[in-house]
Amino acid sequence: MRPRAIKALVEPDARHPEEFVILAPGVGLFRPSLPRGAFVTPELKIGTISRLQRDYDLLAPPGARGAVLEQLVEDGVNRVEFRTPLLRVGAARAEERAAAGGEAASAEDAGAAAAGQIVIRSPTDGIFYRRPDPQSPPYVAVGAIVLPGAQLGLVEVMKCFNQIRLDGEGLPSRCEVVSIAAEDAGEVALGQVLFVLRAKD
Repeated sequence: MRPRAIKALVEPDARHPEEFVILAPGVGLFRPSLPRGAFVTPELKIGTISRLQRDYDLLAPPGARGAVLEQLVEDGVNRVEFRTPLLRVGAARAEERAAAGGEAASAEDAGAAAAGQIVIRSPTDGIFYRRPDPQSPPYVAVGAIVLPGAQLGLVEVMKCFNQIRLDGEGLPSRCEVVSIAAEDAGEVALGQVLFVLRAKD
């Protein structure tokens, strides 16, 4: 059975206006799962928190988007309280990290946007999966029509499965999957293109 999910908290970093801190939502034992430089998006799993002998996926909250600049707890198991700082995330540098190549990838995204396309990139290094398990059909196929919030795939990092969703501001009400750029069960890098979609009116 998959663990239930809890959303973390987020607040601006008072010392750095373009950065923010992700905080524990309550008392428990927290195990981080994102490396430095990973790209955080809302609903992305950032670790596991145990409360009353039950494990929960700890998800990034709404508004949490950027590159992990610093892990504020130790690797392994950490005892946390309500609002214990977990990660420092830099919104200003997030796009550079997500692009995994800077200007070239940014130009690619700009070109895609001009063509009415949406590029979905991997939020971290890991293994990409198109389906929840080997016996299940893929989440989506080329030509599929999807809505904002739809799950498209998974990226596994050290047995932690990060959901890849059609997420973000200003999305069209319906999108068509134009191409799937990564191989199922293959390795992917931070910022690598996974899906290309386009608006479907």
